[in-house]
Amino acid sequence: MRQLYAEGAFAPIPVSGGFVFIAQQPSKEETDPLAAVQDADPVKDEAAQTEPVEGEEQESETAEVEQETVPQTVKVGYKIYRMEENTVNPVTRSVYLLSKFGINYDLFQHNYKHYILCKIIPLSSKQQLVIEPDGQARIVQSGDKLNWIGNLCFEEEPPCGVYLNGNDLWLSYTKAGAVVRYDIRSMHQEMRIGGGRGQRFADPEGVWADDNSVLICATAENRIVRLDLNSFELTTHREFDEPVRTYFRIDQNEIVQLDSGFYVL
Repeated sequence: MRQLYAEGAFAPIPVSGGFVFIAQQPSKEETDPLAAVQDADPVKDEAAQTEPVEGEEQESETAEVEQETVPQTVKVGYKIYRMEENTVNPVTRSVYLLSKFGINYDLFQHNYKHYILCKIIPLSSKQQLVIEPDGQARIVQSGDKLNWIGNLCFEEEPPCGVYLNGNDLWLSYTKAGAVVRYDIRSMHQEMRIGGGRGQRFADPEGVWADDNSVLICATAENRIVRLDLNSFELTTHREFDEPVRTYFRIDQNEIVQLDSGFYVL
């Protein structure tokens, strides 16, 4: 296991050959970076780019933001990690938003107050599923045309991890200890694993799936569990010495986010 970036990084978005992410800049007091960025004010926009650019000369653009529970501000920068070169370089805020929302990113940052923290799943070249921090969800077209609206909370808890594999939308619910599958075409719940008396893993956060299995970051157990979708057998995929928050893949590379940073397995 090799470290790619140290602690204070979050919100990774896979791109071709790597991933972009947000890095909290050093501050005098420890803060929760997710809570810190939710009320980020828009900044002056840069020229749109078609894909993240490695090794830009300029420094990472930072956004000073208010944290709801702590009367102070923190700064965040936007960065890209390239797998082949094993490098981390700054990118602009526009590049990060372009990677997350696509070419209509300007509409999202103006239409959604929590656009940094909202989760977004591309459904087609024009359609996207947007899940806000409170669990309110919308399927929008071209950034602003509303095709569907609903709520994806489970037992009044919004989803933590989100992953789309084909027509299967997988959502994790940390407090409930549940992972739920929706059909993206009908937005109806098809399956639930865990939750209530049937809890089979503790504090699930990140979730990833293919046609045969689901990988779930069981944060309280410091491990990733693998659910076989044919036998429904639950096994340990990987164990760690600290909580694991996120799991995703870049080509054949397995990437995890631990409390101490990003790592490749």
